[in-house]
Amino acid sequence: MAQRIGIVGGTFDPIHIGHLILAVRAREQRALDCVYLIPNWQSPLKSMAPRASFDDRLTMAQRAVDGIDGLMVSDIEGRRGGVSYMIDTLRQLHDDHAEAELHLIIGADALRELPQWRESEEITRIATIAAVSRGGETVDTGDVDAVAVSMPRIDVSASDIRERVSAGKSIDFLTPAPVVAYIREQQLYG
Repeated sequence: MAQRIGIVGGTFDPIHIGHLILAVRAREQRALDCVYLIPNWQSPLKSMAPRASFDDRLTMAQRAVDGIDGLMVSDIEGRRGGVSYMIDTLRQLHDDHAEAELHLIIGADALRELPQWRESEEITRIATIAAVSRGGETVDTGDVDAVAVSMPRIDVSASDIRERVSAGKSIDFLTPAPVVAYIREQQLYG
């Protein structure tokens, strides 16, 4: 039986509990063998570079998933550098895991934008699209062939975490304790 691999891409600046809950829920609901969290080098959808370096974001992601069964972190987009296009990542993963079924896990908001992504038709050929509905919202797949994954609404964002750090406020429980410690040690987002 082919290995079933989930992919969650993002800036992860920083990674937070919402990302982890999404990955775990998708793994359970889609019967995935593992889920790769893949920090991007530079998002094609964001004009500003991430606040933390790629190495810091990669380390935080690794610390966040340590000890969580089935969650792994990949540096594939960092090794490639430049603007991180999902099609390039999927092609590399397909080459590395030729027999595996790839499942791209994206939010309902990203699903609506998927037709504008670089080579979106090829993305849907290489990977099953798993669209995440948050807090019971209905996922409108439009013309995209996608399956649904549900998760509770988690009102936490990386921008809120960065703002809280900058204001000297606690970020405990918004991101795993090892990530909180790393942000403090490296004096990120101050």
